[in-house]
Amino acid sequence: MEIFCDASFDNKRRVAGWGLIIKDGAKEKPRSNWFHVDNINLAEIFAIHTACVLMGGEKGTIYTDSQTALAYINGDVKEKPRTREQYINHQKMKFWAAKIRKFDVKIEKIKAHQKNMQLFSLLNHEADINAKKRLSKYYLTKEKSR
Repeated sequence: MEIFCDASFDNKRRVAGWGLIIKDGAKEKPRSNWFHVDNINLAEIFAIHTACVLMGGEKGTIYTDSQTALAYINGDVKEKPRTREQYINHQKMKFWAAKIRKFDVKIEKIKAHQKNMQLFSLLNHEADINAKKRLSKYYLTKEKSR
């Protein structure tokens, strides 16, 4: 099983859409949703966590284009002086990274926004589109509530 994940973020409204493409053999299943969150990095790491949960203990690989999320998961983030807001976000990232490490899954970096016709690039692009579509669903809910 392979899962490609990505997120899209609206900084003004502090809302994100996340999208996954689950590739299990020849089958491809999209999954997506939106939620309120503080920044894109938290949205990306949440998408990775969701992918871990959906793997259900099976062996496989999760692909992400988020270098920041990978750095937290791999423990490569250095401690340094941070503002209060940066420190809170840093602690949230560390929390989600610790939860992801408990799943003991393989997570790999994939280069984002490649304009080629290779399957992995297309699946990553599809995850990105699903995240953006779900974010657009949030906007529709806001219009209906007016």
